[in-house]
Amino acid sequence: YINTLKTYEQGENEVRLWLAKTPADPSGANGSTAHFLLGVVHQQGGRRDQAKMEYQSAIAANPKNEDAKKALASLK
Repeated sequence: YINTLKTYEQGENEVRLWLAKTPADPSGANGSTAHFLLGVVHQQGGRRDQAKMEYQSAIAANPKNEDAKKALASLK
């Protein structure tokens, strides 16, 4: 798990790079997971508004992403 700010930043960079070159994914599950992970990074970094947007993107990509739904609910 991510446990330091440096690790958060590295994780954020990796996920953003992956999203920039996301392969076709008819189910949306991969993109949903990526947005969820970015949301976690932002939430842990205290950036609640950005986390909320990423969780919403995760749910839009895959409405069955329960982790993103729970995380979004925790921000309200």
